[in-house]
Amino acid sequence: MRGSRSERQVGSIDGFQFYVADNFMQGPEILLKGVTTYTAKATNTAHGTIRSVEHAIQHFEDLVANLEQTIADMRVEQHQFHVPFVQSLHLLGAAEADHVLLKTAPGSNHL
Repeated sequence: MRGSRSERQVGSIDGFQFYVADNFMQGPEILLKGVTTYTAKATNTAHGTIRSVEHAIQHFEDLVANLEQTIADMRVEQHQFHVPFVQSLHLLGAAEADHVLLKTAPGSNHL
């Protein structure tokens, strides 16, 4: 399996599928797949691997909180990024309207 970048399902518990996967750079990993995928390290001992899986499970809530905060931050940044473009479109629209008014004004030679 080493170097193949493959995954092999080894079981499932309470809606999570457990896979052993090859990470090319870091060696074998345990993947817990549900709605999203969580990673735990496969270590040299069964005890170490179990502790790594327990750690991943115990930190689900932290991960969810971090993801929710990241999504909220990105929405704020998206809004802040979008505002100047809306303002520039508004200004461009006003400039275009002025240009049209100037072209069609009485006594204008631009007809």
